[in-house]
Amino acid sequence: MKTGSRPPKHGILFQHEHVHGAPKWQRGKIARSLASKIAIAARVDAFRGEKQEGIQEKFAKRLEEIQTKYKEAPKEPQRRPQSRKRDRRGRR
Repeated sequence: MKTGSRPPKHGILFQHEHVHGAPKWQRGKIARSLASKIAIAARVDAFRGEKQEGIQEKFAKRLEEIQTKYKEAPKEPQRRPQSRKRDRRGRR
């Protein structure tokens, strides 16, 4: 952050071991899953004042699902050559 470079796309969650160690195509999914579990835990703590059991296990299960479902990197879509656009009069 002090070097002036851009911050990581996933913010502070990028420093979590599961997000940081994941392949690039899995990071966003893992970061969103982690963020949702953190939000649920924070709400339960704020409104009930107690610790919610089972959140870590649910995150571990979702992490395993992501790692198995998205094991391979997504394939690049084939690009079609762009056609030249014409103006209103039909000229290029």
